[in-house]
Amino acid sequence: YFSLYRDQLGSPKEVYLKDLSFNGTYINGREVGKNKKSVLRNTDRITLATKDTAKGFRFFDNLNKTEWPGKLSKKYIMTKQIGEGAYGEVRLAFKQGKGSVSRKSFAVKILKMKNFPSTALILNKNHQQQIINEIQLMKAVKHPFIIRLEDVIDDNDFPEKIYLVLELAEGGDFFDFVSSRKRLPEQLAKFYFYQLALAIQYLHNRGITHRDIKLENILLETNAEESRLKLTDFGMSKLAADTTKMTTMCGTKTYMAPELLMISSTNTYNKKVDLWSMGVFLFVSLGGYPPFWDSGNITMEQKIVKGAFSFNHPEKIWEKNSQDAKDLISKLLQMDPTKRLDITETLNHPWLQDTELKNKVTQLLENEQNICSPNRNKRKIENEVDEENFVLPEAKTPRFNPGFQFDDKHAQENGECEELEGLCGTSGDDETRTISH
Repeated sequence: YFSLYRDQLGSPKEVYLKDLSFNGTYINGREVGKNKKSVLRNTDRITLATKDTAKGFRFFDNLNKTEWPGKLSKKYIMTKQIGEGAYGEVRLAFKQGKGSVSRKSFAVKILKMKNFPSTALILNKNHQQQIINEIQLMKAVKHPFIIRLEDVIDDNDFPEKIYLVLELAEGGDFFDFVSSRKRLPEQLAKFYFYQLALAIQYLHNRGITHRDIKLENILLETNAEESRLKLTDFGMSKLAADTTKMTTMCGTKTYMAPELLMISSTNTYNKKVDLWSMGVFLFVSLGGYPPFWDSGNITMEQKIVKGAFSFNHPEKIWEKNSQDAKDLISKLLQMDPTKRLDITETLNHPWLQDTELKNKVTQLLENEQNICSPNRNKRKIENEVDEENFVLPEAKTPRFNPGFQFDDKHAQENGECEELEGLCGTSGDDETRTISH
């Protein structure tokens, strides 16, 4: 069929696959060619006589296993970098199985202590405590529209890093989703805004203020046009009771509420800052551009503080959107926090009183429920949707075939993909993509 070997002389020591088959060997659906060779990258899929990547092997490299903490390597196989944030990189990882590798994949966020600034927007002297706060918050959060923290790993041999094992959202971030379409049709924007509102309702009811809601911090579970939304990155979050006033300046300026920009020892803020950010989110989703930006001698910050935005656009794009949608944006981008809608008022706004929308989101959740329990009764999703009611099934642990033999019939019947671990390979120079800032 094929052979694998590592180039011991090269740098890096690349791994090659040589095609020895008569019916074709494929890497990620691309044919290698008889007696030809091709470089193998970590997590590449190898198939025989078919381009269907669901019917083959997955290639893993354990050569660089020692660069990871022992606690991490025992549980997960770390592979390519899939993102990079302000405090560290994000890696794709696969959970270890008995004698093999489970197909279940995760995103491992590697927090580097040295990357936490001593000043800038985060006015917190104890930066290690900020990381701990993020972890403690995420452990307590269980909601279908919020990224789940699966595991936390720290190791005395790697004291400068903390590893957060997160649920993997494979559909990319919402910024790219909107950018690729220029702007969203109103119904599609409403579909995603409603999910975000439910996630924020869950957080606010538990005394959690996100404080960094932006398109880049909203991921999509799949590449489908209508996917489940996943709110992520609680790096700026803080537990606070309803009466608590916060004075730490956090967030991204494009999405910052006026009270954040005017913050002082006497000027504080509360959970309403998230509602302002939701207004910016909705404006960008429908318009394809931000409501506030630098122009001439007027800075973006000055416009935000004055609440200076409009629905005027040379292409008259806002004429295509309903008055209810624009009314909701205006009530969220309200300068005075006491007059700004809270999350309950937002969910009760006329724009979201859409039976078709709510049925669609309910169906989105029920599709996941039915995978685990086809006979499960319907549940309402508004007013406290809890992820515990929507448990996804664990992926089956696939069989491991050390001889690369591929049982096509078995794969077709069981939809399994054999996974090859610990043979050789390289992580390669995969393109780094920033998924949070």
